Amino acid sequence: LLHHVVYEHEFHDTDRYFYRLQCNQQPDILNTFCIWTSQDTRIKHGLEVIGSLLHKLQEIFELIEDPDTRKINYARAQDHTELFFAFEYAICELQFVNIVRMDKKSLLAFGLNVYQLMVHFAFMKVGIPNNATDQAAFWNKLSFSVGGDCYPCSDWYYGVLRGNRKGPYGG
Repeated sequence: LLHHVVYEHEFHDTDRYFYRLQCNQQPDILNTFCIWTSQDTRIKHGLEVIGSLLHKLQEIFELIEDPDTRKINYARAQDHTELFFAFEYAICELQFVNIVRMDKKSLLAFGLNVYQLMVHFAFMKVGIPNNATDQAAFWNKLSFSVGGDCYPCSDWYYGVLRGNRKGPYGG
């Protein structure tokens, strides 16, 4: 739960050392609010995890969608503390999904849905990039831990949506 800022000490109740909460330890990895370990018995199949996460995301969307324009107001997601917290906690389950054992069709479906979840969650948690510079940093810096490995949003975009092809501008 608490980590020494430079990983040199275990937690001690003292004013000599500085610590940060787990949820702030790796802010660029968006689904590290909690760390799932192999001892966690709640781990489900990847597509089950995705289904549960999409359901939670839909619940949030129903609360933050403008009824007139049908646009999603991502900035309002964190106003719904209980739902957002449940979603932020649940999305950490992706850390322990074994994508190596998935067949090709399941992996494609999983990848497309992970990308969708990553984008929506990043918009809710970090905000929507305002310009091209912010957009490049957003896609290359923000990442998700899936199956024990970290993948930037750009890897999911180029790997899954573009079939491992680089963008027209070398992205």
